[in-house]
Amino acid sequence: MVMTPLAFSQDGGTVHRIPVEGTVCLSAVDYPGSGTPYLLLHGFPDNRIIYHTLIPELRKRGKRCIVFDFVGWGDSDKPGIRHYPYSAQQQVREIQAVMAFFALDAVRLVVHDMAGPPAIEFAVHHEHAIEELVLLNTYYHHTPARREPPTITLFSAPVIRAVCTPFGKLDAVFKPVFRMQMRPFFNDDRIRKTYMPLFLPQFLGKGNSKHAMFRIIRQVPGEVRRNAGSIAALNGFNKPVTVIFGSTDKYLGAELAREFAAIFPNARLHLVDRCNHYPQLEYPELVADLLVGTRESR
Repeated sequence: MVMTPLAFSQDGGTVHRIPVEGTVCLSAVDYPGSGTPYLLLHGFPDNRIIYHTLIPELRKRGKRCIVFDFVGWGDSDKPGIRHYPYSAQQQVREIQAVMAFFALDAVRLVVHDMAGPPAIEFAVHHEHAIEELVLLNTYYHHTPARREPPTITLFSAPVIRAVCTPFGKLDAVFKPVFRMQMRPFFNDDRIRKTYMPLFLPQFLGKGNSKHAMFRIIRQVPGEVRRNAGSIAALNGFNKPVTVIFGSTDKYLGAELAREFAAIFPNARLHLVDRCNHYPQLEYPELVADLLVGTRESR
């Protein structure tokens, strides 16, 4: 599926198909620029379009950007769960595939939402390849500061998901659930009305992203519990970490941002006022300034 209204292939980037496992490929876009490239990772239930406003700002500042859709999302292949192991561990391998394809020795790794667990795992175990880790309203471990959205509960709790998942696979049911969950993620109604219609189509019809979403959601509770035992590894991560969170996010908000800033020994924190889940969409100029160091964190 091609996101034609805001197609990345039409704004100066080069589109690549990158093999990951067998015949399964992901879609990536490389935007030319100088310096260590920014490698930008999306969460769910969205795709690489969440960086559509940030990338032009970084390019204005001369930076190279590479963005891709995880397998199961956006323009990447969407194999069924019998043919692909959707998991954070598999997403680590997808990050590795992108790094190898572009022969990248080091990146500035920018992560949002679902990308937190695989990206942080990759960064900790490949510290030599990370020049900077950037966290945008994301999560990693079980903590009271992380509040679970209703859809995570609906499609992950064993008894509840057995009832909800079959209904959730129906487009007529999925659409209102999707809109209900996405609405509080945006503070700016104009941004919400622009991007929600672009995220939804990937979940509709044949060959959609529901396979990936339901399988990933199912694993979130166990994943964050396991990661709670890995905080010591984060304490030992010595590369720069920039934490930029929308401060009014109901689920991954200011309290969690401060916790991340305290966990990593070389972290700087910026809370974006009047911003919910998507600082890179609602305040791209500010986020770009913070990333390239032309504006101080606070």
